[in-house]
Amino acid sequence: KSRRKPQSICHIANPDHLTKTIATVNKMFPDMKVTISRPGGSHLNAVVEVHLDRILKAVLIFKGLMIEWVVVKGWKEDLVKPDGQVDIWGESRYQVFQRITENANAAMLNFQSPVYPDLAVRSFMTYLHSFNSLFSDKCKKCGNHLQNNLPPTWREFRTLEPFHQDCKI
Repeated sequence: KSRRKPQSICHIANPDHLTKTIATVNKMFPDMKVTISRPGGSHLNAVVEVHLDRILKAVLIFKGLMIEWVVVKGWKEDLVKPDGQVDIWGESRYQVFQRITENANAAMLNFQSPVYPDLAVRSFMTYLHSFNSLFSDKCKKCGNHLQNNLPPTWREFRTLEPFHQDCKI
């Protein structure tokens, strides 16, 4: 008799499960407001908007409990297109948030866990919350606030310590 690996079902999780997970995240971080919407009445797909203090906004695309896409923009940038739809493909006009979008997508893949999807979502939200001190953090390697006119946009996944893009190596 062969042993089969149990299949992941986090991509088809009950919609209430994501709603409860987002409510937990809202309680964890009072300075981060997370809202969920389901386009077209979908039970499977969800669009989650994250507003981190007066620093950044992000759009997360979920399928069940799996994060599939992340876009990060500046605090004063619009997440909604003129036609009223959430802008999931447009990038920020600021280089700092373009870099954070790239890094957040890498973090999303790093934290993804089909076995513990709740933990994956909470870990990613903790990662995103670490940017609450984006413009005041110093790089842990070089000790500077800015390098190439950018703050440290990379966060080490385990410790969430800030590094500049070129210092993380």
